Amino acid sequence: MRASASTRQFHSEQLISQYAVQLTQLVNDVRSEATEGERRAAALLAVAQSEINEREQQIDHLKSELALLREERAAFKTLVRTQLEELRQRLGTLETGAETWLIPTLAKHSAALQRRRKRFGLIRFW
Repeated sequence: MRASASTRQFHSEQLISQYAVQLTQLVNDVRSEATEGERRAAALLAVAQSEINEREQQIDHLKSELALLREERAAFKTLVRTQLEELRQRLGTLETGAETWLIPTLAKHSAALQRRRKRFGLIRFW
């Protein structure tokens, strides 16, 4: 009975030892997988951060371009307003010239032609 108890104890110790080795291996595997997972997560995080930085640079570039376009638009609007005002002034000058010189001059010539027609009859130039 002692031999049997001793044998059972020996087998139990062997099983415990095997379980301890298996458990140690399992813990090491879990740690290795966790470390690998951490490495993968760190790599994914680095890629994501790189993409974020690239997008932020693109956004900054687009903001700069937008600011330049807004400045150009403002300058263009100012130029168009200036040219429009110049055209209005020229039109005003033309209207004034037409009212003060051209219309009275044409009226005088028309009156002179009518007087000549009355005096000389119908004049044909062809």
